[in-house]
Amino acid sequence: MPQAAQPKTGRRIAGGVAALALVAAGAWLLWPQSRQAVTPTAFLPPPEESSALVGRDGARTIAEVWRWPDTTEPATADTPAEPETARPFDEDAVAQALGNVVLDADGRIVLDRQALAALETAFNRLRGALDADDLAALQDIIRRRLPGIAGEETATIVGNYYLYRQALENFEKDQPSPAAGTDPDAEQARLQRLAALREEHFGPVVAAKFFAEEQAFSRYLLERHRLQADSSLSEQERSDRQAQLQQELEDGLLYLDEPTSPQAERLSAQLRRLREQGASEEYLHYVRSRGLGLATAAKLARSDAERQDWALRHARFEQEQRYILEAGLTEAERKAQLEALLERSFSPEELEAVRAYDRD
Repeated sequence: MPQAAQPKTGRRIAGGVAALALVAAGAWLLWPQSRQAVTPTAFLPPPEESSALVGRDGARTIAEVWRWPDTTEPATADTPAEPETARPFDEDAVAQALGNVVLDADGRIVLDRQALAALETAFNRLRGALDADDLAALQDIIRRRLPGIAGEETATIVGNYYLYRQALENFEKDQPSPAAGTDPDAEQARLQRLAALREEHFGPVVAAKFFAEEQAFSRYLLERHRLQADSSLSEQERSDRQAQLQQELEDGLLYLDEPTSPQAERLSAQLRRLREQGASEEYLHYVRSRGLGLATAAKLARSDAERQDWALRHARFEQEQRYILEAGLTEAERKAQLEALLERSFSPEELEAVRAYDRD
């Protein structure tokens, strides 16, 4: 496994996030007060909502269930002694970094921006790079300290995240980001490759939960730069296009890999009709999140046969969904019927993807 200077990588990642935040702040300050910019957090929970020791809906956190070793008892076959050789990680530091990660009612870890920040913190505290044995030892400790599915899921995501960090450092060396606004085509291609790298290491569902918001905002800033650099546009045309771009961000179209795809057009038209009908913001969020989740679920189909099967089932779902949306039902009735339709139409793995953008 390649050796990587992980603390340096962490600073680079953290620096990139900070730079993005500064650019975002500047963009919002320049935006007309009559139309305040809506960031992707319009339908994702802010990090502080999951930072408390007790998670959402009374769910526990890793800190509450972490099993600290009992130094008064000798090690057994089930709890082997730690190796004498020094590892480049400290168990206490890892436990502290992961402590605020929320567990749901079933004891599964909640994969959101809070969890991503915890992973970043944990690996920034390493004393050096991990080799394959070090990483396996860290995962074994996590499995012993966390009971049940939480331990397995956390160990897996920790391994995937470390390998992603290594791949990301190589990616940044080979494909450095151009200065903002200097080469929009190169920026767009780089963003596409970065999104693919993330899906390669985490799978489409976890990648969506971790990075979809960041990627959507990056696409938004990229298109803003294009507009600002386009001298062929009049001020009115530029203003109109900026307003349209803001609406695309609000509608979630920039969360999609191809914001101009037929699927994006269908979602946009669906939301436009619902607004015209006076739909509530809560229901608009529900329809938007399900549309984005279906796009994520489609990525689970790998083979030609799986893609063909998905296309057939999705087409049937779209037809039945249209009947429900056009029926004279209340929003609550529509939502209940759509959820029942989803349950009938898709597998549990696909349903997890469909719900990847849920607020809670």
